[in-house]
Amino acid sequence: MGNELGIIPLVTLLTAFGTLVVAVILIIQVRVSIRSQKDAHQSFEDSKKSYEIDILFKLGENLQKEKMILIAGNIANDEPIMIENGGKFSEYDLMRYLTIFQNIYHFTQMKILEPTNVYTQFGNYLIGISKNEEIRNYIKLAQENQDSRTWEGIYTLAKQMQTIFDQRQNPSST
Repeated sequence: MGNELGIIPLVTLLTAFGTLVVAVILIIQVRVSIRSQKDAHQSFEDSKKSYEIDILFKLGENLQKEKMILIAGNIANDEPIMIENGGKFSEYDLMRYLTIFQNIYHFTQMKILEPTNVYTQFGNYLIGISKNEEIRNYIKLAQENQDSRTWEGIYTLAKQMQTIFDQRQNPSST
């Protein structure tokens, strides 16, 4: 019987030691899992940024086509755009130009593009579009003849760009 009393503390000690080992292993696994999750999250964020840069680049390429550059110049210089108003471009040309910015709006709504990055690349274009009387008239007519929301994303995005512009011009007001 004396032998049994020595085994019980030994078994208890081994059980406690085994529990401790299991606990340490679990803690290590949790730490590795958390680190892996952090690494995966960082990798996801890096991929998202890379994807955003690719989209911004491709949208920028679309604006570098000759007609798009000339339309942007007419807007910046407040010159007529469409042929019917004394400009050199068709309604189709203007529609293609505006579609680029409508797409940018949709990308920001889907959180694929960040508004501050859009501002950096396209803010001046959007602000110019929103202030151009010929484009405002074109959009108003399109909204009357089609869906009232036609091209509305451009104005929404232009307002965001103007807000970012104002904040950068007067940082103390934010």
